[in-house]
Amino acid sequence: VHRLSNVDGAYFETIQGLNSNSVTSLAFDSNTETLVIGHQDSGVSLYSTDSNNVIETYSAESDGLDSDRIRDIATRFGIAYIATEEAGVMRIDLSTPAIIGSWQSLGVDNLDPTPVAVDGEVIYLGLPGLGILLIDRLTSDILDLWTPDDPNGIPDEDVNTLSVDFYGGLLVGSEVQNSGVNSNGGLARWDGSTWDLLPTSIPGWNNDPFEFYDVSSDANGVYAGTNRGACMWNWPDVSNPQS
Repeated sequence: VHRLSNVDGAYFETIQGLNSNSVTSLAFDSNTETLVIGHQDSGVSLYSTDSNNVIETYSAESDGLDSDRIRDIATRFGIAYIATEEAGVMRIDLSTPAIIGSWQSLGVDNLDPTPVAVDGEVIYLGLPGLGILLIDRLTSDILDLWTPDDPNGIPDEDVNTLSVDFYGGLLVGSEVQNSGVNSNGGLARWDGSTWDLLPTSIPGWNNDPFEFYDVSSDANGVYAGTNRGACMWNWPDVSNPQS
């Protein structure tokens, strides 16, 4: 990378101390006076236009980047967004500077309508056939992925609907097998530490709901649209909803 005068174009110098002389992309962040330099196979270098020095370098091998193969860079309000060949979009907080979470595909594309619920700073994204993705609303970082295989995993991965209920729990409606047991797992509630399975056994032949399409709640109870019509569960107390 060469430095030229912005007044008359006079040549100043070649910037020293970069990860590599092979440069694929440049982006300047005016908030931090930092030039972000991407390399073909050698990660990222940060150059301060205030001190005219390389202030930091990052690579996958020693500094925790998800990829060294940089293809393009954009900056906005002190954050560098770095497009890679195979690892999504990496991000660096230039004010610290420090690597923050990358944006990557989960390999789930062409989804059917996907349920979403928001509780404070957490976004819950239902991925039918996979589980529930937890995203930090403020940073966009992926916090967790709940699947049935987790120790406190969701009851079923075929999530159709999500809702934060009247008392702050997370209601999850899914498509499950019609098992005939008292609680088949089609409607579950997360209270922040454990799952409660709402009862689904209804007297009579072939009455049990096992496909839940929508769910809501108020001070009186939980309501769900199912393959057996509209169903309601009453609240016996504020923390343990049962029918």
